[in-house]
Amino acid sequence: MRALRSYLLLGFIIFLIVAAATLPASLLTGLLPARVALKDVTGTLWEGAAGELQLDATPLGALHWRVSPFSLLHGRLSGDLTLTHPDGHVSGEVTLRRGGILEVTQLRLDLPLTTLHPEHPQNSWDGRVQGEVTFARLEQGWPLALQGRFILEHVHAPNARDDLGRFVLDFDPRDAQPTALLGRLRDDGGPVAVTAQLRLLKTRAYQLDGDVAARGALSDELARALAFLGTPADNGRRPLTITGTF
Repeated sequence: MRALRSYLLLGFIIFLIVAAATLPASLLTGLLPARVALKDVTGTLWEGAAGELQLDATPLGALHWRVSPFSLLHGRLSGDLTLTHPDGHVSGEVTLRRGGILEVTQLRLDLPLTTLHPEHPQNSWDGRVQGEVTFARLEQGWPLALQGRFILEHVHAPNARDDLGRFVLDFDPRDAQPTALLGRLRDDGGPVAVTAQLRLLKTRAYQLDGDVAARGALSDELARALAFLGTPADNGRRPLTITGTF
C-alpha cells in the first residue's frame, strides 16, 4: 500500500509539471495592464508569441517571450521579451509585478522616433532612437524610474526637412525629482548646438527646457525656425521649450 501511494504521488507531481508547462499563452492577457493588449497569441505561458502587441490600441509589432516559471514563487512574472517592429526592435528582461508594474533591465531598442507618439505622426518629431536601458520601472506604461542612454539620429522638427543631426539623452537616477524624471540632452554635431533638460512628469507630460544656437550656415527654413524662438542672448543662444503629453 505504501508503494502504491508513492507511485500515485509521483504520478500526481508529474501531472502538475506537465499541466503547468502547457498552460496556454492566452492566460497572460489577463495579467496585463488595461492599456496593453495582445493579438493572435500562440504558445504557452512560459514561451509564446503574439502577432501584435498594442498600447492604447496602437500596434507596436510582434512579440515573443520566454518566462521563468520559478519567478512565480516570488509573486512576480519574469522573462525575456523581444518586440519586432516593422522598422526596428526592442529586447530585454522584463518583470511584471502586481498592480501592472513593469520593471525592465538590460533593454536595447532601435525604433523610429514616431513610435513614441503614434497618434499624431504628421505633427511629431521624426528620426530614429537607439538606446540602452539599464533599469526602468513603469506603471500604466509611464516610467517612474529610469536609468539609460538614448541616441537620436536624423532628427527632423515637425513639418521640416532639415536633418538636425545626432543627439544624446542620458537619464541618471541621481537626477530624479519627486514629481519627475530628469534627462540631460546634448547635441553630438549637426547644424544646431543644443543643451537642454527633459522632464518626464508623473502626470504623463513631458517638458524640454534649454537653449539652442546655430552652428555654421543654416538653411532658410531652419534660420526662420530659430528666429521664431526669439532674440538670441549675447552668447548667441536662444531659449528652447517643448511641452506635450502622452
